[in-house]
Amino acid sequence: MIEIQNLEFSWPKSTFDLRIDALQISPGEKLAIIGPSGSGKTTLLNLLAGIEIVDRGELKVLDTELAKLGDAQRRNFRVSNIGFVFQQFELLDYLTVKDNIALPFLVNQNLSSEKAHLGSDDAIAKLAESMGIGDKLRRHPQKLSQGEKQRVAICRALVASPKLILADEPTGNLDPANKHRTLDLLFEQAAANNQTLIVVTHDMSIIDGFDRTIDFSQYHANSAAEASA
Repeated sequence: MIEIQNLEFSWPKSTFDLRIDALQISPGEKLAIIGPSGSGKTTLLNLLAGIEIVDRGELKVLDTELAKLGDAQRRNFRVSNIGFVFQQFELLDYLTVKDNIALPFLVNQNLSSEKAHLGSDDAIAKLAESMGIGDKLRRHPQKLSQGEKQRVAICRALVASPKLILADEPTGNLDPANKHRTLDLLFEQAAANNQTLIVVTHDMSIIDGFDRTIDFSQYHANSAAEASA
């Protein structure tokens, strides 16, 4: 599913320097990434999604080396294959909740033809209901609580049944009951469709349900030490 070799990435005019010597993530794996702010967790998600491109090394997602794709190709690849739950939600205020969830189908013609049933009104309503926001489909994001916005963002990431789900603090704005409902839905979706799930989190209470946990600060430190050896 994901193969990383000798990855290097840095932000311009910054001391941040991410180095990963080797990392493999298997199809269907549920991986939690923990670590302090600034250790590169969100940066890794952005690299896996093709939002950012590695400076050096190799990063393959679904046997595709993202650095060799153009901007439009990476965008189409992301919409077709990846569901991304952004930490800041990235909802569009001028769209209703229903249209925010359906956004992948609105921006990618391939999805509209290949997975049209998943973007139907009934399918979106069922997904929203499972997340406890079935009665919010006609509202706009500015009329929602932070927790409701979080659940809309998660529905949007799941709606097209992507092969890879990336989630940046998906339970950060949720109360305990909805936190567990959200995790259950993510795990059920991943298991039912053999999807790979990668979650960045500071919440140590949720990591027991994952197949593997990477302490990113330690992983990063080991990589840096190996690189300087």
